[in-house]
Amino acid sequence: MPGPIRPIVPVDWLSISSDGEPRQETLMTAFTSAGPNAPTLTDADLRAIAESIPHIVWMAAPNGAVQYVNRQGMRYAGFAMDPGEVADWRSLVHPDDAHQAHMAWQRAIRTHTPYDVDYRLRRYDGDYRWHAVRGLPSRDARGLVVRWIGTATDIEDAKQLQADVQSAERETAETSTMLETLLSKAPVGFAIVDRDFRLVRLNETLAAIGGSTVAEQLGKTVAVAVPDLWPQVEAIYRHIFAGGPAVIDIEVNGPSPLDPSMIFSMLTSYFPVSLNEEIIGIGVVAVDITERKAGEAARQQLAAIVGGSGDAIFGTTTDGIITSWNGAAEQLFGWTAEEAIGQRASLIASADKVGMQRQTPRPRPTRRARWWGCQ
Repeated sequence: MPGPIRPIVPVDWLSISSDGEPRQETLMTAFTSAGPNAPTLTDADLRAIAESIPHIVWMAAPNGAVQYVNRQGMRYAGFAMDPGEVADWRSLVHPDDAHQAHMAWQRAIRTHTPYDVDYRLRRYDGDYRWHAVRGLPSRDARGLVVRWIGTATDIEDAKQLQADVQSAERETAETSTMLETLLSKAPVGFAIVDRDFRLVRLNETLAAIGGSTVAEQLGKTVAVAVPDLWPQVEAIYRHIFAGGPAVIDIEVNGPSPLDPSMIFSMLTSYFPVSLNEEIIGIGVVAVDITERKAGEAARQQLAAIVGGSGDAIFGTTTDGIITSWNGAAEQLFGWTAEEAIGQRASLIASADKVGMQRQTPRPRPTRRARWWGCQ
């Protein structure tokens, strides 16, 4: 049995370091340091101290064989033994951590350097909990290692908190990446405007609609970035910042930045952005509808031309189903637009029917007659 060791200072294992953290290493230093004039600390003294500590305390022989585990450790493991009786402590280590723990322990024994590793230990109920396991060699007056003294501190809650923080950070990063991808690549304009009406975020699509780049518009107020649109939307921004609800599908128009003689149109929506129930900005979604508006105008113009034409004009699908039917066609064929649309053009406008129609006006068929005619 190794002889008594001498602490370099009085045992002060409850001391607190200057940064406010518990100094468990103070206990280790007290156990393992020796001085010629220090009072003697026997094995019984060491074990008495170990039993009063709310952590697992263990001692091992110079070759690493565990010789002692305090009651705290025995209760944790569910061993029905008195402290001092050695159980198969290695069997408590989680299988996934066993190799790392063993290699670190062998290295510490071989090099006489501190043992410092985190791994999971099985509790009496079968659950594994993370522990910070620390050990230091205790030396005699000649500097020879006579024992190892260590602790195992439960850090499961800290590990779980760390995992939760890492998971939250990962989710935040993933969400941010997805939003950045959506923001930059979407064919729809996005922007965030702060309470000073400054563009703090916007994507390339919206910048292009404004005829510039993101770098050129970022940080500018809406009034400066799009002066022709600001009078149309200022009231909306002030309404939302005053606590009003989102405003959806507002059409705004202005001269094209590429060709001032042309008018561009956007369909815009405005959403409050809140933090801790305080509105900190407004999200803007804008869709360029200039081409759609031009197409609608062209269709309306064409419809007016067709409707006012004295010639019979009708449109069909590739299958010959009538989709449009003007007034002149009604006069020529005797079918109203309501009756003709959906019929096959070959049935209504066949050459012989046209010839008959020109000689003798055809009475409008009943619904039953038209239904049969579709067969």
